[in-house]
Amino acid sequence: MNFEELFGDQYELEKLVHESDDHALFHARDRVLKRAVALRVHLRPDTPSRRWYERETEVLASLDHPSIRTIYHAAYRGDLAYRVGGWIVGESLAEACARGPRPVPLVLSIARDLLYAMDHAHVRGIVMRRVRPTTLMIDVASRAVVTDLRYSNRVLDLVPEADRRADDPFLAPEVRRGETGDPYADIWAAGSLLYFALTGQTPARDPVPVRELNPRTPLVMERWLMRALERKPSDRYPSAAEMIAALAEWTDPFTEPGAAGPAVILPDTPLNEAALIADRLCGQVHGKPVAGLGAVSVSIGAATFPGQADTLEELIDRADKALYQAKSGGRNRVCVWRGQPEAPAAPADSDAREKEELRN
Repeated sequence: MNFEELFGDQYELEKLVHESDDHALFHARDRVLKRAVALRVHLRPDTPSRRWYERETEVLASLDHPSIRTIYHAAYRGDLAYRVGGWIVGESLAEACARGPRPVPLVLSIARDLLYAMDHAHVRGIVMRRVRPTTLMIDVASRAVVTDLRYSNRVLDLVPEADRRADDPFLAPEVRRGETGDPYADIWAAGSLLYFALTGQTPARDPVPVRELNPRTPLVMERWLMRALERKPSDRYPSAAEMIAALAEWTDPFTEPGAAGPAVILPDTPLNEAALIADRLCGQVHGKPVAGLGAVSVSIGAATFPGQADTLEELIDRADKALYQAKSGGRNRVCVWRGQPEAPAAPADSDAREKEELRN
């Protein structure tokens, strides 16, 4: 089939990304709007998969959220159905985790994006039911984007038996048993994805606590996440909005593994503020526990910002300056110390993976 002849008047087909008996997916460029797009073509009319494709297109188009794939246009050309959506420059969560567990600040960002997307869908009566690491994209700005709603309740009444293995960790247990699924099922799906992002492993039937696999995970985050993976739906968060609220309002501190008290973050700092600081520090928080703000030095190589940080805003400002110097100097690590330690030696050139960690 000559796709160039069929679509070349409007789209420049730059690359065939995937082709099957039913579908063809192209990385294309809109000739009029001069932007990259994803052009997905369904090839087989009068088949069950055609109606499945059409319903998913309708559901995607009914949602308007930056963390759900955008649909720009859909139409038919002869026996072919096609839709045009945003082209996401980035990688899937599966590809990212192939390099190892993701840094805690990035996982917090993914959590916010994914849960807000789910909440946007839930208030419109849509339950996603299955989101997998291969279908959750992370763009170059570290934003998470849901790209596949084929298994949502507005597309299919039930997830087909052939697609709900008893050991599928990204489907809630009740959905695997053949139930319709509700927002509780999406909480499980979100928990499974975030568990995978933090550990690089899929959760087992009885998931191992996150910190046993990734000791850098804050204790408060482990407790927050493990509730989403309770097998009994009513033991999970009742909605994505509730899970977001729990993330934003939790007042326990970030703690370092084995530390008796808070590390760098004030004991009464809300989790969202702690996450902000940790994000600005690239997640590389080192040194002994600091009770309160105390005398904090932010060090990068031979550059040091000593002295007393009297307010949370001042600490964030120090973090910003440290991060700026780290990036502009090609460093891959930002450290927070108690008191005034000797300035650490400039780190050696980082390998490709460390650079990727900083980029993410």
